[in-house]
Amino acid sequence: MTAQNGGHLRALPDVPAVSETVGDYRSTPWYGLFVPAGTPAPIISHIHVEAMKALGAKDLRDKMLAQGAEPTHSTPKQFAALIKSKLPKCAQIIRASGMSLD
Repeated sequence: MTAQNGGHLRALPDVPAVSETVGDYRSTPWYGLFVPAGTPAPIISHIHVEAMKALGAKDLRDKMLAQGAEPTHSTPKQFAALIKSKLPKCAQIIRASGMSLD
């Protein structure tokens, strides 16, 4: 789904945009690969190497660019830092929404 009408989704017209409930909200889409906690470092390294090869393939790169995605490379540590940096804002959004696990 893509946001329409000032951040509102047509499929959810009565749901406010995140920017209406959480001040200074900005979102940039990103994608990444995750593995289960405790995955051995050599396996993570292997997955990373193969993913970087795939991102370097011209056909995949061209398809991603045609869809407006800009493939970038990062290390597993850099990706973990990105995720960690997003957690406080995600927590703020969850609190503002009133969601619960009950």
